[in-house]
Amino acid sequence: MEIYNFRVGDMLYHDDNHRTTNQDRTSITGVIYKVTPKYVYYAICAGPRTGGCAYISRDNKIKKDKIVKAVREGLIHISYSGGTSRRRKQ
Repeated sequence: MEIYNFRVGDMLYHDDNHRTTNQDRTSITGVIYKVTPKYVYYAICAGPRTGGCAYISRDNKIKKDKIVKAVREGLIHISYSGGTSRRRKQ
C-alpha cells in the first residue's frame, strides 16, 4: 500500500468497526485538522450509527512515523480527502 503526505481533512479509521455484529455498533474516526513537519493533530469523532449523541475530542497529537507504521501494518486505514493525484509519496 502506498502512503502519501498527510493533509488537513484526511480521515483515519479502523476497519473492524464495520464488522461488529452488536446492535449497538459505533463508528470511530479521526479527522486531521493540523499538520506540522513532525506531528499530525487530529480530532476523534465517535457515535452510534443509528443516531443519538456524538462525541468529538480534539487536541490529539501523534508523530507522523507512528501513523505511517500503523497504516503499513494494517491497524488503521486512511482516506485521502481530495484524492492522491497531486500528493507526494512518503
